[in-house]
Amino acid sequence: MKCICWELATNDYYYRYDRYTKKPLGECSTYKEKREIYMDLLSAIKQLMPDYNPEIDLNKSDLRRKTFSDIRDLLINSNLSTWSERSFFDFVSGGAFFTNAQFATQNELFVNVLQDKYSLLYNHRNRCAHNTLSYQENLPTLKTLFTINLRDDNYFVRFGLLILIDYIFIELFRKYEEILE
Repeated sequence: MKCICWELATNDYYYRYDRYTKKPLGECSTYKEKREIYMDLLSAIKQLMPDYNPEIDLNKSDLRRKTFSDIRDLLINSNLSTWSERSFFDFVSGGAFFTNAQFATQNELFVNVLQDKYSLLYNHRNRCAHNTLSYQENLPTLKTLFTINLRDDNYFVRFGLLILIDYIFIELFRKYEEILE
């Protein structure tokens, strides 16, 4: 994410001033920061090609299919898919995870449903990164148990979100470079 900002800033000095002086980014791991960079990249593309629309010009069906097939192909014979067989099957069986209308819109990287899934991913990332499970109680409250959606809170969904984000940014940046040339 930071490299994309740097590339945009290399070609647009006004963007450089705004991004690095007025609106500096943190580690780019939060949804808010990813969305900002998404909007920055879209804005840069639209400056060069005003009629660009990610909802039409991105092949979201291919991005979605590639996300599922890459995870399936990589993990199908792994211990992770065996240990968490039901979650793996739920994920690779498709449609329940996300639809084309839920990502890469004119105004959002993800719409609400995927933002909620990303929030679960981000919370898990923070628990692992900061080792909070080592000093927190292992038992969740009844309220937490009631609200947990195990179908969305597993490694396959997390991998799917991260890979989808990568594919979106790769395609948008590829378009940016193509137009820039």
